[in-house]
Amino acid sequence: LDTFFEDAVHDLGEEVRSSFLESRDMIKNQFEEVLGRSHTMAHETPVEFQSSVKDSPAFVLPMWQRMALPIVKVILTEYSWSNFGRDVMAAIVISVAGIPKAMSYAALAGLPVTAGIATLYLPALVYALLGSSRQVAISPQSVTCLLLGQMVEETLQGTGFEVDLAQQIGVAMTLTFYAGVVISLFGALNLCFLLNFISKSVLSGFISASAIIAAASTAKSLLGLHVKKSPILYILVQRTIAELSHIHWPTALISVAGISFLVVMPFIQKRARRRLTAIHHPLARGLCMVMRVPPVLYLMALGMLLGSILCSFQPFTEWQVEHLVTGRGATAPALYLEYVDQHFGCNHYSSRVASRYQSTSTGDGLSIGTTSTHAGVHFAAVDVLPPGDNRSITLPVLSTFVCAVVNIPFLQDSPQINVVLDLPTVAAIFAGNVQTWSHPRIKQANPNLPWENSGQDVPISVVARAESSGTTAAFVAGLLGCQGCNASHWTPGTSVEWGAPILVKAHGNAGVVKAVASIPWSIGYATYGAVEDAANPNARCVAWDVGGGKVTTPAHSLRYPDTAPWPVPLTSYFWIPRLDESSCGSRFWLQTYLETVYALRADAEQLRYQLLPRSAQLELVACADGNSRRLAVAQGSDSQEFTCSLPAPTCSQIQVVGFVDASVPEPAIPEIAVQLDLQAQLRYALMLAAVALLEHVANVKLYADREGYAVSMPTDMIAVGAANMVGALFGSFVVAGGFSRSALNEKAASQVSLLLSVLVSFAIVLAISPVLSMLPECILNIILFCAVVPLVDVKTLAALVRLGRHGFTDLLALVVAFVATCFLGVVEGMLLAIVVSLVEFVWKSLFPQISELHRSPGSLHYAPAEVEEPEPFQVVQGMLDRRMSRDQRKLVRSPSSLRATVKVFRFEAPLWFANAVNLSDLLLSELKGVALRGVVLDMSTVPWMDSTAANILKKSLVIAGEKHVMVVFANVNADVKYLLVQVCKVDEEQFFKTLHRAEMAVRAGLPSNESPCVGDDDPPVLPLATDHAVLSVDRSEWGDDMSAKFVGGHVEIADLS
Repeated sequence: LDTFFEDAVHDLGEEVRSSFLESRDMIKNQFEEVLGRSHTMAHETPVEFQSSVKDSPAFVLPMWQRMALPIVKVILTEYSWSNFGRDVMAAIVISVAGIPKAMSYAALAGLPVTAGIATLYLPALVYALLGSSRQVAISPQSVTCLLLGQMVEETLQGTGFEVDLAQQIGVAMTLTFYAGVVISLFGALNLCFLLNFISKSVLSGFISASAIIAAASTAKSLLGLHVKKSPILYILVQRTIAELSHIHWPTALISVAGISFLVVMPFIQKRARRRLTAIHHPLARGLCMVMRVPPVLYLMALGMLLGSILCSFQPFTEWQVEHLVTGRGATAPALYLEYVDQHFGCNHYSSRVASRYQSTSTGDGLSIGTTSTHAGVHFAAVDVLPPGDNRSITLPVLSTFVCAVVNIPFLQDSPQINVVLDLPTVAAIFAGNVQTWSHPRIKQANPNLPWENSGQDVPISVVARAESSGTTAAFVAGLLGCQGCNASHWTPGTSVEWGAPILVKAHGNAGVVKAVASIPWSIGYATYGAVEDAANPNARCVAWDVGGGKVTTPAHSLRYPDTAPWPVPLTSYFWIPRLDESSCGSRFWLQTYLETVYALRADAEQLRYQLLPRSAQLELVACADGNSRRLAVAQGSDSQEFTCSLPAPTCSQIQVVGFVDASVPEPAIPEIAVQLDLQAQLRYALMLAAVALLEHVANVKLYADREGYAVSMPTDMIAVGAANMVGALFGSFVVAGGFSRSALNEKAASQVSLLLSVLVSFAIVLAISPVLSMLPECILNIILFCAVVPLVDVKTLAALVRLGRHGFTDLLALVVAFVATCFLGVVEGMLLAIVVSLVEFVWKSLFPQISELHRSPGSLHYAPAEVEEPEPFQVVQGMLDRRMSRDQRKLVRSPSSLRATVKVFRFEAPLWFANAVNLSDLLLSELKGVALRGVVLDMSTVPWMDSTAANILKKSLVIAGEKHVMVVFANVNADVKYLLVQVCKVDEEQFFKTLHRAEMAVRAGLPSNESPCVGDDDPPVLPLATDHAVLSVDRSEWGDDMSAKFVGGHVEIADLS
């Protein structure tokens, strides 16, 4: 204002200038009065009239600002170097506090801690350069880490690489890259609004369940247990409870102490700061600063000190395998051999010896030694007896069962009920002679099952192995050996041409089980261990009818092999090529590995195998001269790139983190040995992007509004996507703006703090990496546990419960999302949560609220009422009855128009083809009443209407006209009015500006241009077709003159408002 007036009056005379300046002062005072601010409050910053989240038009910006990075614009145009100290302090805080959380979130995703540390480098650097938010600091998020871990596990399930850390990292990096692409597309296409379709209640249920699963996942490390991971809560809890007898008490004691420290320490710090603030002494101020340090940093320091003492101050160096025993082949013994790999590697960790078995197929195992592509593989596992010659050693190792696996939908909730089949029936199914589940042979074997629930003639889908398989050889051998199977047209071998009309191929035993579980009314064959390990209620082994009225199950045959033999056994062999005498010294560790395989009998039985007696030929593996203890390193790249996937090393029986690579990660494209399903990967990427953006967008808006600066949300989303794409090439995983790390960066003045945090994080990791290697692993899980427990949103649940029926739909959505996530898994829960959100949105759009309105006594305000107010006619009639004779009362009561009522409705949603029928049905139901004079429709909450809805409404209006019921509209906008006039043929006289005028006109039977409310000066003249009529009037409308002139008489009416 000052600048404007000085420029305006510069060339004017003194008198005119003085007049203008007085006007300026008056305008300034009015301006400050409107803002509610005092002119003397000079210390406050001026108000900026701008949106905190906007896109600035490009044409108003100089070219250099349009081309420059956001951080460059801030530094050159807004940044004050006096704030550099604030940014440095914020960078130190978020770096020191971010390192332990990044490491713990990597463990939650099933990745090494180095992947978590990588999130502090390149992703943070890219976002600092491209992002527009000054306080938001990107970091891993608990829910996305949990999602990523399950997605990696599902991608590698049944491929033979389930425990291969290199493949796990490769899949995680690939999903991260895809998620970055999706996030960038969200920003480029400005699709942030799609996130609004996930309601807060659904998101609360999903996040709460995910937090509980994440907390339960840490129990194994907090208690020192060996529990297999599971994304399903009740399975995870069941496995943890089963292992409680093996608690490692020193680890559990550290965990309890650490959790108690993180819970109690904030209260101690708060109380100490309150007392120290009152003491005016430099030492007190210093101690007050110490009390502001996050408790997690104290815990990390104590943990590193404890770990250093336990490890005798000897940090771990990089672990590299020197002796690698490699094998590959059949999938049947894979579960046991993977367990042996862990056991063998743990026992020989200090010797830098490891083993790795890759399950492919028996056909692949038989080809070892015959082609050059398998050079360096020391043994093959096959499920058929390999050809005997002088160049190889054959060792029988394991025996198990092959069972027929079925998916019968009506038995999914009845695990105690088995389907009974005999071998001839199974042979007929695979041959194509029995093609439906309603076949008499199947019904006769299972007379008590409700086959009528399956419908008529449900076809049988047969699932078989796609590759050359020893399981196939054992299964067809069992069919060929049974009486009455009529399987002579099949030839024994690892590949069989089945004759079933509906045939599905799958890879590996786990792949067959997964396929059967996903295809209702299907049957396949797999090992008993693979079926039990999948723990899928949709896939179960059948019980064999062995004749003579006897039925046996796999569990019974495993427990009593002599009295209840299983008709389809399978034996696994090790096939070891002989080496010449010059290579005898290289076989020491191979023999050691084989001795381990034969030693773990109890573990084999737990995994549903029977370990065969130790073979005498095992002595032939190593030569007589066994002095050399070095196994020849396998040729090829596998041995050089092998990374130990064993549990963390230990110090004094406490598991510690182990070697931490502090070097700058090098860019690399993930190498994945399995074929990825692109459709599934994109679906996973979309879910990761949605969950990451929900928290990120909330953070960006929060700090932009709080600090009063503008951000471009599409640009910021592109920055997050670019950070994930670049990070994936440097070993990072999914990151976005996190609440906890952003809160630590709240005091930052610009993106400079995040840029500095990259350098600070690298310097800290480089300096303390030897000490980090001795950090007890349970410390990271303590941090993770205390970080995810507060995510359980009890407040939202309690608030919805207090709302009662008004919050029922949101409460139901929250419960569905919570239960689905807990009992189906995180990925499935996320999908169902999105579906529930969309269903809730569609439901509320299809069935909107239609309120019946009533005028409040003494006013022109209309509102829904629980108890309907008495009709004005009833009030007037009661007063007149006391003044009239009996004949007069009969005369007044007689006209039907006086008994008629007027109803007012408000449709509280847009009118479109899917919900217009609700309004139409309401009008038709009201038209059935005999005393309805008219209906007033309040359209103030109808922002738009489509032509289909107008046509639906037109039919109801026609019926209303036929019954001489007036339907009028109030508060109609131009677009809706146009459709009502053009499509519904509504007259202009049926539209009113207010509800009161519309209702009074309907009661008087007048069009809008003759409304009794149009004239505000004179009492209205109502030409009603009756001798007597009564009108309820409002003093606020017509003043003190309460007289009304009627045709046929003049009646004085008291104040009835």
